[in-house]
Amino acid sequence: CISACPGCGLTPRLGTRPLTALLLNSALAVPSSAAIAQSLPTKTLSLVQPDLIKQNSPLSCDGEIKYTPWPAFSATNYTEVSIDGKGDLVSTPKPWPSSTVEKNKLLPNISTQISTFKLDGSGSAAGFFSGSAESKRIVIDFMKYRSEAIKDTSDAIFAYGRVGAGMRLTIDIQTSESNLGGNLMAIALSAKAGKTNGTITVDVVGLNASDITLSMPFTTDISDGSIQKIIEALAVVKSKLNDPNTTLDPQFLAKINCIPKPSNQK
Repeated sequence: CISACPGCGLTPRLGTRPLTALLLNSALAVPSSAAIAQSLPTKTLSLVQPDLIKQNSPLSCDGEIKYTPWPAFSATNYTEVSIDGKGDLVSTPKPWPSSTVEKNKLLPNISTQISTFKLDGSGSAAGFFSGSAESKRIVIDFMKYRSEAIKDTSDAIFAYGRVGAGMRLTIDIQTSESNLGGNLMAIALSAKAGKTNGTITVDVVGLNASDITLSMPFTTDISDGSIQKIIEALAVVKSKLNDPNTTLDPQFLAKINCIPKPSNQK
């Protein structure tokens, strides 16, 4: 928020007022929240909720950011963050707008996320997913999303997550290739060579459009032809995400949390 004023040398300014003037007028030599709020140009104000920068939150993480896919469940609202007359941040739950165009504006991010789970001897994986023993589960998410704090009924934050819509591939495989990852064609080639077998499940998350429904190979085997159908279906999903005739119902998609560094690495 502090920048050099064009034409004023290197005098740092807050909005249109010199920072030195605010400091001299403050009894504590520090501008108040209200003074900062009034001096900032409202059209360029960017706000971060204090909860997002507390210890072990995604924004303050000094370790590893972990993405854990969740079974999709409906997000009934989104959080609007604003600043009040006192300069304090206010978080307000808001219902999603009815218009697909307006919902899309609230989902500004697009990403493809690949998560690999090695299953233990009992056949269970970390998170909410499980499968057969001596197997691997690969989850590929292509999503349009926003980040949200996930709260319980007492308004306490217990996790941070992604809310949005898109397409999820869940690939359950048994393979002799330990380094096999989320490359679809590599999986198909490995299956063709007899080194891998399994199935792929395709989920359309938070989207409803007739073209998407008709194009989906919801559960299929691992083969060149099946992979090609999935790639074609993904292209349809991409084209329909911003279509005003598509019905969007944003869902909770995944949990984002911080895995702190071990104490001996800090």
